[in-house]
Amino acid sequence: MKIVPKFKTRALTDFDMAPMKCSYLNQFIVRLSVVTISLLHLFYWAEPSQAAGPCRLLVGYEQDKPFHYRDSAGAVIGIDAEFLTTVLSDIGCSVEFVEGPWARTVKEIQDGQLDVTMGASLKAERKKFAHYSHTYRGQPHVLAVKRDSPIKAQSLKAFLDAGHKLGVVIGWHYTDRLRLLLDDPKYQANIVAVPKFGLLPKMHEYGRVDGMLTNPTVLASVVGSTAIEQKYRLYRQDVDKLHFIFSKIRVAKDLVDRFNIKLNSRINRGKFMSTCRKFENFLIARCSFLAPSPVVN
Repeated sequence: MKIVPKFKTRALTDFDMAPMKCSYLNQFIVRLSVVTISLLHLFYWAEPSQAAGPCRLLVGYEQDKPFHYRDSAGAVIGIDAEFLTTVLSDIGCSVEFVEGPWARTVKEIQDGQLDVTMGASLKAERKKFAHYSHTYRGQPHVLAVKRDSPIKAQSLKAFLDAGHKLGVVIGWHYTDRLRLLLDDPKYQANIVAVPKFGLLPKMHEYGRVDGMLTNPTVLASVVGSTAIEQKYRLYRQDVDKLHFIFSKIRVAKDLVDRFNIKLNSRINRGKFMSTCRKFENFLIARCSFLAPSPVVN
């Protein structure tokens, strides 16, 4: 038979409970502190565009009809501006447009003074400070020659190999494929570089260059769409894929990921083309000319 020893029992007093009460209180204080610190972290370190309240993004742009420009009533409209506004609306964000030169706009994206801008080509240095959207349109590069010119070359390489003079603009972004030709030492005598595109049509008219490397919309803005049809032959050489870029300082990657999902959906459902067609009269070619597909010569 197992003998169980007997122990005297007594009710617990407040004195006995004190250590237990202190232990529970300490645990509560520690947990409360952790929660408080976490909330403070979110408050102080959350990106401005992700802070509590409505999502409103500052969009940098410069006047570039028909892609983004102010109409007679002062509203910012255009193919890119309206498409961006639509996709941002899909994820619950509104926009406020801020006008400025392109170089300053990119700098303010880098410094966190703007949230997003439009029409950016892919550059390694920009990826250090900006989230890139998926491609939404192309920027065509065309070789423009006089309609009555005897020049037969339709590719840039053939044009340069034939010894013709080519007008280009200093500081313009040309695709890597075009750069291989423009930077080739054997073609340097053929390249005539000017600081502003507005100088090239006159130089072309006076015979100082035999052709221009441009895009149709920029050419139309200088000489007019009717003049292009009457005076020039255009040969598409390459297409630059363009993106929206978001400031890494101001905009969280999660927002850009959600934006890209809606961007792809809108493009697949034809929203970009339907937006473009509203402004197609300002384009030299159909909206399909802006498709971001490569060119093979």
